[in-house]
Amino acid sequence: MRLPRRLLPTVLAFAALASGACGDGDDIPPVASPETSKNVKWIVDICDQVTGFLQDLQDRATGLVVRVETVGTPAEAQALLVGFFAETLRVTDKMTKTIGGLEDPPIPGGAQAAERLRANLPSVRTVFAQARDDAAQLPVADPAAFAAARDRLLGVAHEGAQQLRAVYADLEKGEPHHLGLLGSQEINCNRIYSDGPDGPLPGPGFTI
Repeated sequence: MRLPRRLLPTVLAFAALASGACGDGDDIPPVASPETSKNVKWIVDICDQVTGFLQDLQDRATGLVVRVETVGTPAEAQALLVGFFAETLRVTDKMTKTIGGLEDPPIPGGAQAAERLRANLPSVRTVFAQARDDAAQLPVADPAAFAAARDRLLGVAHEGAQQLRAVYADLEKGEPHHLGLLGSQEINCNRIYSDGPDGPLPGPGFTI
């Protein structure tokens, strides 16, 4: 269940008290301070970008399998796949640019965490760039080889989504761990891993 935003300072206050009891709370800015607000905004903006990307991927992938398998000719199926991955690259670049332009969170270690995120994001693009190039080289003259290569490419949407989740997980679980704590209170951060009816993952038939 999503916590109302007005309750977030209270939640963070309890979290800060708990951290203080363990002796490691001195590195967090005071609750409800301008610094804490910037930390929250940063992680929320990250999660909004990631879930928006996953939702877009789901929306465009819905029905892709059927269209690719039932289109008239291998060349037409190839064009569909090239177009799909070219658009996915465009959306990936847009997400990466937006995330890269965010102001680093002021939490101690935040700049390093932001830099690690920026360094990891290109791995998502690599997945889709390779898929686009492979789609352009599909063996349209060999039906059996074409079908096998086509089916492999249809699974790359899932691979790319999982790579993006791995990039976010590295941010969430790495230091400073308090960024993960902030993210755990936000519905869009939780939805990154959700496969429920309201999450960013598609229903049965295509798993991203």
